[in-house]
Amino acid sequence: MRLSEIIKQWPHLADFPVEYFDGEVLLLIGCDVPEAHWVLDQRLSGRKNPYSVWTLLSWVIFGPSCFTSYEMKSVNCLAAEDSNLINQIMQMHDAEFTDAQLLNQGISVDYTEAMATVDSGTMFVDGHFVVPLPWRNSVNTDMGNYESALSRLNSLKHRLINDKALRFRYAQTMKMTKEKRYAVPVSGEHCDIHPCWYLPHHAVLTQKKPEKVRVVLDCAAKHKGLSLNDMFYQGPDTTANLVGILLRFRTARIAVTADIEKMFMQVKVPNKIEVL
Repeated sequence: MRLSEIIKQWPHLADFPVEYFDGEVLLLIGCDVPEAHWVLDQRLSGRKNPYSVWTLLSWVIFGPSCFTSYEMKSVNCLAAEDSNLINQIMQMHDAEFTDAQLLNQGISVDYTEAMATVDSGTMFVDGHFVVPLPWRNSVNTDMGNYESALSRLNSLKHRLINDKALRFRYAQTMKMTKEKRYAVPVSGEHCDIHPCWYLPHHAVLTQKKPEKVRVVLDCAAKHKGLSLNDMFYQGPDTTANLVGILLRFRTARIAVTADIEKMFMQVKVPNKIEVL
């Protein structure tokens, strides 16, 4: 569209003197020549309309080249929700972040029995979970491990006697365990209960924290080929798979991790347990 035809559409530019030159733009004048952009005169109209400016070079027109018209269009949207389809899509999405090894494992009898015992008897008392022990039905409760536990105690005693620093840190850890009531003294009448299964314990040291002593209860200690772990139904494996952890980092923008202090000690057992 020629410039003369464009300006006729705007009353404030209708008498604008126009000389049309059929040529190419060969030079752009930028702000490094500020006098070329001086506004000596101007013709304005309403907003969004073209306007003219008189410069040292000539009249210059700025703005749209023609009238702009808007056409309203309406769009109808019909949405139908299928909850079953949504669940299928969510399951398909979650399957990408699920450990395939766990999916291939069937539910064992041990798992079923252990979860049935825990689900039916777990209580929350004074800020701690009280969890019943999932004893196997075939366990011989008439057998104790006093001799093996005494041997382990004597071995630990000799180690602490020969290592004064370890003895001090071990004593501090046991003192803290008693103060936080993770363990309580046993009266004399309970010591006469037979049979009784004692839990040996030992110190675990790490190179990263050599000053810290972690006292570990050895539930895997065997007596006559049997350990405390052998007497319980085995529950689910809660160890996180490394591949699953890395994949779950993709599900959100921020990864959060947490830890429970002294997790093993935070869970209590019912007071009626006399075999331990």
